[in-house]
Amino acid sequence: MTIIKIYAKGQLVIPKKIRKILGLKPGQKVKLNLIDDHHIELTPLPDNPVEAFCGVFKDGSSLTNSLIKEHKEEKTTQILSSWLYCSKESRCIQNRTTLTS
Repeated sequence: MTIIKIYAKGQLVIPKKIRKILGLKPGQKVKLNLIDDHHIELTPLPDNPVEAFCGVFKDGSSLTNSLIKEHKEEKTTQILSSWLYCSKESRCIQNRTTLTS
């Protein structure tokens, strides 16, 4: 157990050994949580949160792939319904709608 002192402005110094274990660098941001009104939890934040979370969900389903699939299905439905409408008419003008990805 390490005991540290809180200074007049509310600052505290995290011992070098703990900073090294956590990989803390000068100027790095940390998240501070109050737990059960008598404990604090200090969690280092990544320098670049977007980069840190890039690829986190690579093993799961892809939102991008789902949206592309949904878009293709909507275009196909739109084309089919326009052709069905056209086929019901006695005179049909060629439909110029094309399926695009």
